[in-house]
Amino acid sequence: MLRIQNFIKYWFAIISLFYFTLEGKSQKSWTLDSCINYAYSHNLSINSAKMQILTMENTYKQSSNNRFPTLSFSSSLASQFGRSIDPTTNTYTNTHITYNSMGFTSGITLFNWFSVKNKIKYNRKNVEIASLETERLKNDLKLNITAAYLQIILAEKQLEISQQQISLTLQQLDITTKQVDYGKKPESDRLQIVTELSSDSTTYFNQLSAIQQAKLQVILLLSIDPKEGFEINKSDTVIENQLPILENPESIYDVVKTKQPLQKEDKAKLEALSYQKAISKASFYPTLSSSASMSSNYSNAYTNSYGKPYGYFNQLLNINLYQYVGLSLSIPIFNNKSAYYNYKNVIVQIKIQQLQNESDNQQLKQDIYNAYNIASTNLSVYLSNKRTLEATEKGYTMSQKRFEIGKSTLSDYLTSLNTLYQARINYINAYYNYIFSNKILLYYRYN
Repeated sequence: MLRIQNFIKYWFAIISLFYFTLEGKSQKSWTLDSCINYAYSHNLSINSAKMQILTMENTYKQSSNNRFPTLSFSSSLASQFGRSIDPTTNTYTNTHITYNSMGFTSGITLFNWFSVKNKIKYNRKNVEIASLETERLKNDLKLNITAAYLQIILAEKQLEISQQQISLTLQQLDITTKQVDYGKKPESDRLQIVTELSSDSTTYFNQLSAIQQAKLQVILLLSIDPKEGFEINKSDTVIENQLPILENPESIYDVVKTKQPLQKEDKAKLEALSYQKAISKASFYPTLSSSASMSSNYSNAYTNSYGKPYGYFNQLLNINLYQYVGLSLSIPIFNNKSAYYNYKNVIVQIKIQQLQNESDNQQLKQDIYNAYNIASTNLSVYLSNKRTLEATEKGYTMSQKRFEIGKSTLSDYLTSLNTLYQARINYINAYYNYIFSNKILLYYRYN
């Protein structure tokens, strides 16, 4: 039986050593802040949102350039055979002609009821909206990483409790083995403790698996290669020594109702729609624009009265040079009411966004109150489990002493041991549940 007992101890030690060897693959230990900062730069969703910002910035820059005139240049070189029109004289000829034409054209919108100006403002507001969406994604990512990071800490604390449970069971196995050898306890007591040790070991290895699953969740959020491993920084002060104090939910809402990224985003969307409304309304009114052009051409068939062809540059820069400057006014009279219904649709979109803003504000308030209620409940559960653990530890100490002197049964002792384990698990779960629920409140308060 002693050989079985030693085998159990060595088997437990080897498997534990194998786990911690795997755990040591990660050369870097991560604090919560380093996880968040790394994710801001490498998370795929965040990087995709950043690309959307660049797209909006390009659109804004392009619309800003619509205030300036357009300018284009064109040129052509061709040969004509048979009866054709000489482009320099605009008369028919039967001779072979080689000609070259070129010109500049330019245009600018002088006034269109501030449509260009409002498009610039609209696109600039879209840049702001894309930035706020990225900020909101970052805040959500920060909360998810915090939850996953705390889950690793909790799982490791649960592993420590499992180790303590196994240590207590091994100690009792040594004591009971000696008592069996001296004939003070039956062999069945030792076998029952060995069975209990096997159950404790199963719980321990389940906790090892839980740690790995929690780490994989963080790895996924950080977008790092799982083979690199992940190890939290044991000295990280993410967990407060003192329990944080709950803040009043109404005061939190009053402070953050205009500061949360989603609320800022809703406000920016409403402002963007106001610019879109002005843009669509401008389509009801005339547009004044100006255009200018300068062109010229050359033909080898263009000759003077003596039959001598004019020179190339003489034709382009002097004889055939053409210039034009003009104004144009475009007045919308009837366009199947497309402009009218586009305008009406924008009005509807504004009302929809106003309702969405109101809904998001209500949801924010509800989320803050829910977070407060959950944190308050978790605090009560924590305090209750703390008192339960203190009482259970005293009860276990008494039960252990009674069993060792033969005044209680092994069944009573094991029951006390398992009660202690469950009390410790309940305590640590309640503690971290409260810490996380309060961090959600802080998330609303300071983000």
